[in-house]
Amino acid sequence: MGDQLVRQWSAAAALTILMFILLTVSSYAQDGDSTEVTVNDSLSTADDSAAVIEPEPFILTSTNGHVKRLLFYVSAGVRLPVEAFGDRANTGFGGILALGFAPRSLSLGGEIELMLRLQADRFGSSLDSGPNFTFLSAGMDLKFNIDPTAERNFYLLFGGGVTQTRWSSYDTPYGERARVTTNDFYGSAGTGLTLKGKSVSPFMEARLTDVSGARMGNLYFLTLSVGLRL
Repeated sequence: MGDQLVRQWSAAAALTILMFILLTVSSYAQDGDSTEVTVNDSLSTADDSAAVIEPEPFILTSTNGHVKRLLFYVSAGVRLPVEAFGDRANTGFGGILALGFAPRSLSLGGEIELMLRLQADRFGSSLDSGPNFTFLSAGMDLKFNIDPTAERNFYLLFGGGVTQTRWSSYDTPYGERARVTTNDFYGSAGTGLTLKGKSVSPFMEARLTDVSGARMGNLYFLTLSVGLRL
């Protein structure tokens, strides 16, 4: 079961990345033509007027004029273990650092944002004799901003990557069990809400994470976070 889920998450992640690359290449190709027309128009009116354009924070512009936004995220919150994992772990806590890159707006509305994510989560044992759990994760998210210009922007998240699972040492009636570290894959999906601000925007987010653990099978937990987008 665990191997099957890993294959499913890997296939979904590969398809997501492929779609993102195709959309980005298509966007660059279209923007190249429109940029050339804009430059010619600006040259024809250069003698009539001049304007000073002040760049927005965290703006990068490619050689063909396509605008890309870099967004930084920091958040923290509680972690709720569910299903079998909930029988072994207490409510935990964790934090997230992420970098978002939004190269394309959708013709039907909304926006696609690719995110690079680092995450750390920790759970205490709910058993009298059992390990604590720590997850150190790195991966990518595909984020769909439904209305990025609105005062309240709802979004959807789909992501995956690798995680290092650490089982702490603990005492048993038969002696101490040594600490164990495994390298696993994870997949996640969730939703959130961003409140628009001038330079800093608060957001809240909920997501379900599945760690395909080799030692105890799949570990599920719910992430509830609040944070800031810079």
